[in-house]
Amino acid sequence: MASSPSAEDDGLKKLARQRKVAVTKIQKSAAQLRCLMEDNSSLWASYPDELTPEDLQGHAKIIGLLADALKLIRSRCVQLQFMAFADPITPSAVGTVINEIATNMEYLPKGVGLYCPKFYTDAFFRSLLVPSQKIANTVISIVQLVPDQGEPMSPQKKNDMLRHLSVLADLVDSLMKKLDKGPRQLIIDEHITDTHDLLVDVISELNEWKDDSLEGLEDEIESAGDQQNVLDGDPSLASDHDVQSMVDEMVNTRTKIPKNNAAQIVERVDTCTKRLRLLALFCKAIIKRRMSILPKFPANSEVIRRLQCVIEVMKALQPEADELVHSFYELEMNKVDDFMDSMIKQALLLSKTIYHDWNDKPDEFTDWLAKFQGGLQGLAA
Repeated sequence: MASSPSAEDDGLKKLARQRKVAVTKIQKSAAQLRCLMEDNSSLWASYPDELTPEDLQGHAKIIGLLADALKLIRSRCVQLQFMAFADPITPSAVGTVINEIATNMEYLPKGVGLYCPKFYTDAFFRSLLVPSQKIANTVISIVQLVPDQGEPMSPQKKNDMLRHLSVLADLVDSLMKKLDKGPRQLIIDEHITDTHDLLVDVISELNEWKDDSLEGLEDEIESAGDQQNVLDGDPSLASDHDVQSMVDEMVNTRTKIPKNNAAQIVERVDTCTKRLRLLALFCKAIIKRRMSILPKFPANSEVIRRLQCVIEVMKALQPEADELVHSFYELEMNKVDDFMDSMIKQALLLSKTIYHDWNDKPDEFTDWLAKFQGGLQGLAA
């Protein structure tokens, strides 16, 4: 038996109220996430230096609820889409799903807030916080698209909802992967390995630049003789040769090594690539000898301090490596030396920070680092 118009109106009014309350709840969760993004050094300082077994048990429970909540939010938003596309909608069912989404959204700031920088590093904390904020904003957009006046959804709103659902699925997947990986793997993948790969690319690029320039110098010597032969035969052809040289120079974005200073610059390239190989080897060694024996998280403050140094040095090396290449192309050898020396000093700083194992005891890697430091100090200005 069909419901009466008054009953339908009451159902739609209730849905409108439920949607408004749900959006307010989700906006509150989003605001809490924004607060976590701000400078909360005083908040983190209030945390104890170590967590008790009871703390760890409570954290594990909430973190488990966070993972469950993310899965449920994604599935309920998909369910909401099917309900919203129906004509007519069922207000009571839609309202129930919206309430469930809003309730589970509360676990985002609660769960992410437990991964405080004091125990998990600032890098990992922020890697969770950014997608969490985007999830909250996307869910708000999805809920607000649900019709609450009984009208069918327009094609444009349907497309908007499908687009938001696709974004939400990607964000939830990304956040779940980060949670599964944990801080250790994030530091390895996004900082140490990225830096290692960049150093390898820089070495390859500098060697290619050197080889291309040397080949160009040989071609230039040969073409000089050919051009003289052309001039002896038909002077009018010389202009064609000049035009082609200008075109080649305009197309090539990298400055060639000048022939009047080729030997010194080639020597500088060779010296820098040797140093860069040593730094790339250092990155690999950190992963194998230090990150592989990293204790479980949440970690104590000293471990976090040392990990933060690893992250900061890796972040500093990447732009300096890019600037090093650019300085070579601009033939600014003073800047080349400055960037190379800075990179060596950064590596020296890090080698001292990770000199001992995570229990502050010497091991086999300590001996390796002693030799590494000696080699680096000989290279630094």
